[in-house]
Amino acid sequence: MTKKILLIHKCIIVAAILILSTSCSNTGNDIEPEKLGKVNLIANKQAYENAESNRENGTGNELSDPFSIESVERIGNILKVKVTYTGGCEKHTFDLLWNEVVILTYPCQINLILTHNANGDKCEAQITEIIEIDLDEFISGGEYTTTCNLNVFSVLNGSDNPDGIVTSTGD
Repeated sequence: MTKKILLIHKCIIVAAILILSTSCSNTGNDIEPEKLGKVNLIANKQAYENAESNRENGTGNELSDPFSIESVERIGNILKVKVTYTGGCEKHTFDLLWNEVVILTYPCQINLILTHNANGDKCEAQITEIIEIDLDEFISGGEYTTTCNLNVFSVLNGSDNPDGIVTSTGD
């Protein structure tokens, strides 16, 4: 009889541990993409010029795996870039290159090049996702912020995909 009670206690303890360990997992999608390491913001004139040169001479895929920019939307200081690429087996990351130049016209303009790293992913599932980029690094604290009330962010595809320039204006 004591063996049965001991066995029941062990089963209850194991069940309680299983319930507690699964109930504490957070599988929600409430974390910002850049906090997951998905987008690296790179303010470097030389890196930007290399990517721009590769786009112009058709060798963009040397610096970027293929992807398409479907749309760009700016909501406040967040730039939402909808991208499509193939993969599904590896973690994909994006670099947002900026040459640190603000074109002081009205409206002020900042050109960016987005590149994609598939990390050798050979899977062929069609992935579409929205990458969120916090623009505070570009539009706050700079010397031009007092002269530029409205900024235009042109996002160019750093791969060989010929989808041109997608432009988003602020609110």
